Amino acid sequence: MFTSFPLVFISLVCVQLTFCKSQKIEKEEEENIPATISVVKKYIEYERSDSDNIKRIYLTFDDGPYTTTPQLTALLKNKKIRASFFVIGSQITSSKVHDSIFRATLLYDSFKVYNHTYTHAVTKGRIHNYYKDPGAVWADIDSNKRLLPKSPFITRLPGKNTWRTPAKTTIVDAETKRLIDLLDSTNKNEQLIGWDVEWTGKTNTGYDQVTALINKIEVKLEKSLATNKDVVILLHDYLFKTENDLNLLGGFIDHFKNRGDVKFDWVHNLPAVGKQNN
Repeated sequence: MFTSFPLVFISLVCVQLTFCKSQKIEKEEEENIPATISVVKKYIEYERSDSDNIKRIYLTFDDGPYTTTPQLTALLKNKKIRASFFVIGSQITSSKVHDSIFRATLLYDSFKVYNHTYTHAVTKGRIHNYYKDPGAVWADIDSNKRLLPKSPFITRLPGKNTWRTPAKTTIVDAETKRLIDLLDSTNKNEQLIGWDVEWTGKTNTGYDQVTALINKIEVKLEKSLATNKDVVILLHDYLFKTENDLNLLGGFIDHFKNRGDVKFDWVHNLPAVGKQNN
């Protein structure tokens, strides 16, 4: 009778230890449930964002970094939206202030930066000279890459609303044709992104161009096909110098956020853009 007691005791201890271990595992799994739900929720939200009812607006800011960029990015952070910045390398390397602004922009996950060439030589009537040599234009694009983080091969040409993607090619003149011919003949894996509408933000004699822009975009969104519900907007960092400038943009963003069926996204998520890794 008593000789079996140690075995019984040991069995009870093992059962207790197994139960405690099981409770510990269950507790650990239970503690991990919120994180798991969060991941699943994010996945579901992403899938919903790609539903047939969702339309996309791509805010693209050219010619930065600029002294007005911090107040612009502060607004975009507050609105919690994605934005794309096409940056000029010479703006970064010629000024410690601009360099620090650029580095600060990179820190925020909702902002992505893309190529707008190193020199952007289009001022003072030099645009035609700039595009005379397509090889030099490519060199200008390529030299800017060393300043940019790893990202899709996406460039916006200075002063040219030109597209070159796997799904869309738009050649605006002979100058850009020479460049695209070069990219094609040398198999350059570079995608050129243009725009659909341009932001000026001006208000003249009671005519609000921002309201006109909103109306124009509304028409585009409603007329767009199920496979093409995207509007790319060209903006410039330097346009947002005053509180009124920022308020106009804030109101514009709120208008489309309040629709409930619009997502602000990065240009590399455009359906026309080929998915690349580099």
